[in-house]
Amino acid sequence: MVSLRHLLGMSRQVIVLAYQSSVLIGCLLAPTAGPTLAMLAVAKIPYSKSLRAMTVPVALLIILSLVEVLVGVKLNLR
Repeated sequence: MVSLRHLLGMSRQVIVLAYQSSVLIGCLLAPTAGPTLAMLAVAKIPYSKSLRAMTVPVALLIILSLVEVLVGVKLNLR
């Protein structure tokens, strides 16, 4: 992450924000995430059905994350 920060000329805060956002989205979609699969199993919901239901919220999270990072870059956070 440090070399990416230097190559792109971004601040540490923006890189951490981008990393945290990507981890959140990845955990929501990963079929190996323990809590996600446990909740689906308890509710007796198939993973494929939950993926279809999460499409729009995850797309909105991706857009929100992009906006957050762009605002951080524009504000030149240090």
